[in-house]
Amino acid sequence: MPSAENKGGFGFHPLGAWCDTTGEPLGAIFRPGNAGANDADDHLELLDQVIAVLPGEYQLGHEPGDEASLVRHHIVVRADSAGASHGFVSGLTEASIEYSIGHSVDSGVREALLLFQEEDWVEAIEVDGTVRDGAWVAELTDLLDLSTWGEEVSLRRVEMSTFTGQMRGWGTSNPRYWASLDPKRRQKSVALILDVGRYVRPFITPDDPDAVEAIIREQTKLGPNLEGTGDSPFV
Repeated sequence: MPSAENKGGFGFHPLGAWCDTTGEPLGAIFRPGNAGANDADDHLELLDQVIAVLPGEYQLGHEPGDEASLVRHHIVVRADSAGASHGFVSGLTEASIEYSIGHSVDSGVREALLLFQEEDWVEAIEVDGTVRDGAWVAELTDLLDLSTWGEEVSLRRVEMSTFTGQMRGWGTSNPRYWASLDPKRRQKSVALILDVGRYVRPFITPDDPDAVEAIIREQTKLGPNLEGTGDSPFV
């Protein structure tokens, strides 16, 4: 059944996988519209489906408990930044599967890019070794602090006013925040801002902020709120 999703409507949020060399679909999971984009358990379930439908010789070394020495055919999994979770990447590593996973362009990536000089960029190449026209790549690893990768989650509790969110029914004028649709927001005074390392931060105003804050802190392993209620940014 379709369910309410984060864009205010109802629908589905499926996951799918295709074979790049043949274009064949290898697996799919039909999920409700409010399913998380970066749910590692769902990604690993789909990965199991994919491996199970491959020819036997392609499965060697990639099944749970297999030794890496059994691998006869290397597999590369590609995913966008929704796949950038410790759980999914660890599962790929344990299955001796190579991967290319997108990374969100957060503040750390933007700051690292500003340190690059023109000579640090090199031309990108295609699979056959030819140069890809108009594409350049650079190595950022040494310029990034990856010690907390996948763990940068914070939650702020803020007090709204007329000019700091209370009159916003939906959206914001501040590109760093996005307020969910809430026709009753002008009747409320407390908002929650969730920061998961992305440029845009969700700005939500639940009917019971205490209960929602407790759930988020429990699910994300955040400690108790020691800062109290701060001032809302201009949204």
